[in-house]
Amino acid sequence: MTRRPSIFLCLLLSLLPLAAAAQDSGLLERIVRANSPSSARADFIQRRHSPLLEGELLSEGRLYLLSPDKLRYEQTKPVQKLSILDGSAARGRFRVPSFDDFEISLLQDGKKLSLVMDPRRRDLRQLFTRVVLEVDPSSLLVQKVLLLGLDGNSTLLEFKNLQLDVQLDESLFE
Repeated sequence: MTRRPSIFLCLLLSLLPLAAAAQDSGLLERIVRANSPSSARADFIQRRHSPLLEGELLSEGRLYLLSPDKLRYEQTKPVQKLSILDGSAARGRFRVPSFDDFEISLLQDGKKLSLVMDPRRRDLRQLFTRVVLEVDPSSLLVQKVLLLGLDGNSTLLEFKNLQLDVQLDESLFE
């Protein structure tokens, strides 16, 4: 189960350029530009909630992204886990969603800026009911990703120490 957020995070971030192309919004286009680095490194905190469990499941780690389709997801707490997507494996098992697969809305509420994505495809709706990307209003960088699942499950990924366009060794993705 730990793999779903990392896989979908990678796929959802790839949707941002498609959303900008489909909507006539200067702000949305600026968000896309800010979140389209050639590489990225960030620490993350993942909070999972389920009505079947008391409290939240908390995990921490580091995420590495190399454009266009490589992802390394290292969970360090509470246990160590590693997931690596090299692009070919992700394409072999999953159909990469397109803009037409989501209804996308840009919401501004005072200091809060969010990109709300509701899946149209049935197979995506079986995995989650909504995805919300919370964007920092000044830098326009995605700070949080909220995946709302079926039966009240949710996963929140919060990013810290985000570094864009950094040099990453290809061996991280092997």
